[in-house]
Amino acid sequence: MQQSGGSETEVTWEDQQNINKFGRLNNRFHELEDEIKMAKKNAALPFKFDG
Repeated sequence: MQQSGGSETEVTWEDQQNINKFGRLNNRFHELEDEIKMAKKNAALPFKFDG
């Protein structure tokens, strides 16, 4: 990772673990948002009972 000026930025192991955890949680958040959208869409459809 580089900043302007060409100097390298060091990332500690702990910081990298937090970055990775954030990425995983952020992905899961967006997956759940999509699931909620689909559930709302499906809930809006008329229910058809064939019994």
